[in-house]
Amino acid sequence: NLHPRLQAVPFQHLYRLLEEDDMDAVIGFKEPDNKKIPAAYREIIKVPLVCICSPDHPMGQYDAVTIDDLKEEKLVLIDPAKAQSDAAQLQGQLISGRTPADVYFCESAESAVVLVEAGFGISVLPELMIPPDLPLARTAIEELGLVSFGIYYKSLKDNEPLKSMLKIFKEDLSGKEPFSWKKHILE
Repeated sequence: NLHPRLQAVPFQHLYRLLEEDDMDAVIGFKEPDNKKIPAAYREIIKVPLVCICSPDHPMGQYDAVTIDDLKEEKLVLIDPAKAQSDAAQLQGQLISGRTPADVYFCESAESAVVLVEAGFGISVLPELMIPPDLPLARTAIEELGLVSFGIYYKSLKDNEPLKSMLKIFKEDLSGKEPFSWKKHILE
């Protein structure tokens, strides 16, 4: 009895739609505690922020990198207003002191991945946002912890489809092999 209606709208509007009962749930990364979201949050999985680059890029040969290691690289970043909050904070650190020629801003993770794959630079994204079938090097960033990915919802009461969806997501994502903090090159 689940009939999903997937919407791609600016994330600033998602929580308003949830508050107005136009949506049952918002799936995404946990927002900072200072954002007042009128909903419960249930974590599904924690994922790392990783540095991605083409497999032949020197950065792709490391098991892990530091933020200082990234300071000389050309960056492919998501527009800070559209980026996951932890990634946006890190992007702010990385662009400090850079010239505009060293930074490419994109509208989405998908477009950032395309530019990275084409060799325009490196990017820093939540590991969950990177398509698993692309030949990209994924390298852990040592100083960073994991970010929470889950579902915001107003109520589960009398909402069996939403309860079922939460169970499916938890089962599907919890079965994934955890990121080992080692370099991953997908083939």
